Amino acid sequence: MARIAHIAILAADPAKLAEFYKTAFGLKEVARSGESGEAIYVSDGHINLALLPARNRREGIYHFGMQVEDVKDATKTALTAGATGHTTTSEAVVFWVLAVVAVIGAIGVVAAPKAVYSAMFLASTMIALAVLYIAQDALFLGIVQVVVYTGAVMMLFLFVVMLIGVDLSESLVETIRGQRLSAIVIGIGFGILLIAGIGNVSVAGFTGLAQANAGGNVQGLAALIFTNYLWAFELTGALLITAALGAMVLAHRERFERRKTQRELAAERFRPGGHPTTLPNPGVYARHNAVDVPARLPDGRGSELSVSAILQQRPIAETNGRNGEN
Repeated sequence: MARIAHIAILAADPAKLAEFYKTAFGLKEVARSGESGEAIYVSDGHINLALLPARNRREGIYHFGMQVEDVKDATKTALTAGATGHTTTSEAVVFWVLAVVAVIGAIGVVAAPKAVYSAMFLASTMIALAVLYIAQDALFLGIVQVVVYTGAVMMLFLFVVMLIGVDLSESLVETIRGQRLSAIVIGIGFGILLIAGIGNVSVAGFTGLAQANAGGNVQGLAALIFTNYLWAFELTGALLITAALGAMVLAHRERFERRKTQRELAAERFRPGGHPTTLPNPGVYARHNAVDVPARLPDGRGSELSVSAILQQRPIAETNGRNGEN
């Protein structure tokens, strides 16, 4: 059994506050302390109030003093109650909204018909996870999730897809024997590990945010990564490197024919009657610079190639010579 033994209150004028409690609640002064007796103790016989001078500290309740029968049992009960906690309405709304977004994005990654769509779904899932991290006071982890994964890795992936391109005709023949079965087994294994981790936390309890971030969020995360989870961190780095090398191998296109030389490319370009240079711009050496005015040829005629085929050429007088002489 536990009860409140005393309450310490910081006040700018403890004597004045003591008179208030005596008058309003009938408390009695039981003791004074300090060099000049500025700390006053009043009581009703059950709970003692310690009225202490603030001394540049914020006025208000300073601390509670509890009286318990068994200190160990009371400490265990308090820790269990603190670890259990309660979820507020706002936290529940944020979790369920972001959880739905993350799950839909994860399904879209594997169900999207195009690689670019899969990348966008993956980005939405990563952003939802980052917001969940920030909601759990893991600010550094949430920022890293957005900057590193969503910002750098996803943009790099999109640029690779745009530059290299992806063949839409997907082959149903496995290039590596047994890769589908291996993927299913690995996926089931990761699922079992996830369920086992959640079950272990549910049974053994977990460290609260206040204790985990006691020395700072970044410091606490670094201490866990480079001490308890160093081996897992190194394995994750090796997995990312392997994934990058695998992406390079899969994106490589085999060349089945000889690469053409510059001479051969030039011959193919000019053989059907191509122009050695770019086409003349409209309005060159003309009286107008509109896009529908053809450029002038040396003989004074208009060049039909200088005007787009979808535009109607503006007729001009054919002149050749000085001062507009025909």
